[in-house]
Amino acid sequence: MSTRPVLTALIAILFIAVAAPAQEMEERGQLAELVQFRIDPAHTQAWEAAFAKITEAAQTAGLADEERWSVSQDGNEYILYYPVPNMAYFDDPTQFMRKFEGTPGEALLMEGFGEIDAIPHQVQLEVVEAVPGWAYEPAEPGASHTMFGHVTSFWLKPGMNETFGKLVGEFYGFFEEIGYGYTITGHRVRFGDVQRVDFVSWYDDPGAYHGSQSYMSLVESKEMTERWGELIEKLNETISRVEERNLQWKPEMSLWPST
Repeated sequence: MSTRPVLTALIAILFIAVAAPAQEMEERGQLAELVQFRIDPAHTQAWEAAFAKITEAAQTAGLADEERWSVSQDGNEYILYYPVPNMAYFDDPTQFMRKFEGTPGEALLMEGFGEIDAIPHQVQLEVVEAVPGWAYEPAEPGASHTMFGHVTSFWLKPGMNETFGKLVGEFYGFFEEIGYGYTITGHRVRFGDVQRVDFVSWYDDPGAYHGSQSYMSLVESKEMTERWGELIEKLNETISRVEERNLQWKPEMSLWPST
């Protein structure tokens, strides 16, 4: 990561021209910028208040139906998910700002940028794609976007993309059998750490998600630990690393439909 001043760089972070090799890849699912901000712990409240002004500015400018982004928090790190239509979007990194010109939200937008510019932070940018075949919908799906998120990241071994993709289907079939009740969306990194894939679930009740309704609790209650172990063995053959993190959605910083 590298430190970057926001007033001159946040626009580029949100709407940066991505390198040409990423543009040449086939596009299949929803693309989005995934921006991770690491904030000095002493300034997280100020950061949240400043970023909320950018969201308020978009609402004031009448862009709530046109723009969409979601912000989540993990300690002193904030994750911005900003959907884009295609890779060609990055050829015009100033288009976001032009939407505010001459609107009632323009002054508030610049005020928010100015406040963020003064806060110590680091930034990391990636472009991710939601893979249509990696979406799991339970028989009775819950809300599409709720207050807490769980991200499991896998780093694939070279040459294992196709094998891993097939294995995702096996896992989802198993989840259907045990009655797993949380929606999962799978994403591959198109620009950035391209060996990584992320699987994300959202939920309202952390106790249930990590407790009685967790996949491990269901595996045990259905007495299917042996089959689960076989799936994990297959998974371990395709990956070199795995990490998990828990997120809390920040609705006041997000421009996203409420559930």
